[in-house]
Amino acid sequence: MKIFEVTAKETTPNMDKVLTALKKKLKDEGGAAGFDPLKAVAKTMDVNLTPAMLKGMSGIKMHKDGDYILEGVKPGYATQDNDVTTKYAAIAFLLNDHASKMDSSNDEALNRQTMINGVASSIGLLNTVNGPKSLEDIAKAGKTNVKTVKVLLKFGQELYDKYGDIRQGNDAPDDDDDNEFDDGPSDDEIARQADDRASKRRR
Repeated sequence: MKIFEVTAKETTPNMDKVLTALKKKLKDEGGAAGFDPLKAVAKTMDVNLTPAMLKGMSGIKMHKDGDYILEGVKPGYATQDNDVTTKYAAIAFLLNDHASKMDSSNDEALNRQTMINGVASSIGLLNTVNGPKSLEDIAKAGKTNVKTVKVLLKFGQELYDKYGDIRQGNDAPDDDDDNEFDDGPSDDEIARQADDRASKRRR
């Protein structure tokens, strides 16, 4: 097995595969990794990776802390320790909480609850390495359409504005007999949208 060295400007048939493998390694590591793990991946493909080569690779860049990251991914997104990602995770929690309180006594209601859970789970991964990249991705996760996702995002934002991040318990509203979600879309409205979606699929 021959180890060879190439520069960033050289192109070989193996370099596309190497780049794909390096990106996969970065994703597996949560979006960031040191040079040594990347070099080890390249070595299994008979490439003697250098920092100069990484500098010239599309989609990979060096972060100020010295790790290599996937371009377009901000450090911390995989661990959800920034304000934007924390907010989406809180909205997802609120939507899941809402879904858990919905009627699920029949198949239609259960499907609606499952759809909201799917959308919420996908929203909770927004801005993470493996999260959705578009509203279409979120819709796919909930087996619904973009219009419904927008309605749920708006509703989730309203809940967040009203109650904050209740995952910590500090901002959790007291339980009472009133339905705290009365100001959101009704179950009937969500059901109507789901019926519209189903009828369009049948066409």
